[in-house]
Amino acid sequence: HTESIRAVAADFHEPVAENYNRLVKAAVPGWIVSLQPEFNTLVKALTGQAKKLPDDLRVAALDWNNPKISAAWEKAESAAHQLDQLVSDRQDMARAIGGDGGRDNALHAVAKLPDPTEQAVFDNVMRDEIGPTIREWRELKGQPVSRWLHLARSPHTDLILATPGEVQERAAAMQRWYDAIAGMHAAGGRNAAVTAVRQALAA
Repeated sequence: HTESIRAVAADFHEPVAENYNRLVKAAVPGWIVSLQPEFNTLVKALTGQAKKLPDDLRVAALDWNNPKISAAWEKAESAAHQLDQLVSDRQDMARAIGGDGGRDNALHAVAKLPDPTEQAVFDNVMRDEIGPTIREWRELKGQPVSRWLHLARSPHTDLILATPGEVQERAAAMQRWYDAIAGMHAAGGRNAAVTAVRQALAA
């Protein structure tokens, strides 16, 4: 008798769990979008302080004896900590539906980089401009305030929180950059390079 009750309970729980998971999956993008206004306010505060700080944002390179720099840093630090908390909330939400996956997903979760175009590929925009931005972001891994300031200051990043689906779209756009560049270098001659780049961008 107890076993039959357990069987009925298990039958009942399964659809409830499935329905719950489906509802969560449907709700998560909206929850993440609802964080955006606060995210925007903090990014604005951070960008305001970034203008008052020198080009080299490494903690060791800053002149802490300069009160203007230390005051700007303090305000930037406050905004950066709050941004980290928001991103942590976003990660928890994303995890509820399987997470983001992919290389540089922590970057794609908060920043949209330019989509590749044929002209930008041939102009080496990735090599000369976007690539260094990504590299510096990676190098500042242990310095969260500097990392946020770097992103806020970069002309190549739009700071917009992404849903897990958008993270994957941003990662796919990055892959198209790499595929198009690889196609351009592997091709023999200009016409073949144009064809290879167009094929990669259309994928």
